[in-house]
Amino acid sequence: MSTQLAIFLNNRIDELINLPENPGLTRAQIIKSMASAAGISVDTCRQILNSRIKRPPNNRLEGFAVALNMDPSDGHLILKALADNTTDPGDISHKDFIIHYSIDGITFAGYETRQ
Repeated sequence: MSTQLAIFLNNRIDELINLPENPGLTRAQIIKSMASAAGISVDTCRQILNSRIKRPPNNRLEGFAVALNMDPSDGHLILKALADNTTDPGDISHKDFIIHYSIDGITFAGYETRQ
């Protein structure tokens, strides 16, 4: 897996945790949601986040994009480009994200605008 992808995914997790609209949201909850959306175990998800898995399949990236509330039209394409080392995270134009999580019976919601 691309180190760029791991960096991007970890940064996105940190951004979601730090949103004031999501008090109490934890890294573990997001990783559990990512794993579920990608159809993999939490341990496998952690291996991807730690760059131990070389290149996750596209369907895993699509699941991550959904779990991380990335733009549905191109979120998975951004992750695929990072995984394939065809773009730099700094080149990505960040869009508005509507954050809505329901994890372990706790609902988190908010709106984030990034430049």
